[in-house]
Amino acid sequence: MNRNPAPGVVALPLEVADPPFPRLPMRQIIHYSVLSYSINPTKQLVLIRTGNLEIYMYKDRRRFLPIKYDTREPYAEDILLPLGMTNNFAKWTPADVNSWADLIIPNRREYQEFISYGLNGLQVFNVVQNQGAVGETYLRTLSADRYVDVNIASPRIGRLPERVLFALTIHFNRLFNLLHGFR
Repeated sequence: MNRNPAPGVVALPLEVADPPFPRLPMRQIIHYSVLSYSINPTKQLVLIRTGNLEIYMYKDRRRFLPIKYDTREPYAEDILLPLGMTNNFAKWTPADVNSWADLIIPNRREYQEFISYGLNGLQVFNVVQNQGAVGETYLRTLSADRYVDVNIASPRIGRLPERVLFALTIHFNRLFNLLHGFR
């Protein structure tokens, strides 16, 4: 039995009731892959991709379940991503972080200060996780072929203004929740 078949491609019309991903404004192509590794031995790990969004979920019989138990709070209602950029922050380069931050930090002076740090996606996770304080963070990063447990050291940054830290937190948490199977 082939446990890792070729990715399936499905086109869903808008009438689909309660899809396992955010409702999209037009017909989208959904790529569905059963991953060859498993974090939970009793459930099948799947990757659902549509456009630039990646969603990792467990498949338990006929249901899709988030791979995390709880959502990260607080989170924004809207998903803000530059065109063509993935929501999988572990793949973000400093240029990706700068493009994303441009959407969520309206004050130009604060934006220029933030991008001067040259953070990648994992470092932004650390900043959000520790709310700007110094500290090491643990994370299990996911990809289509494997997962890796990483420890992320604190980036050397100055004190971020509260409104910048709040904007980073709510928008980052929204992307984190979506990546791990929550709407």
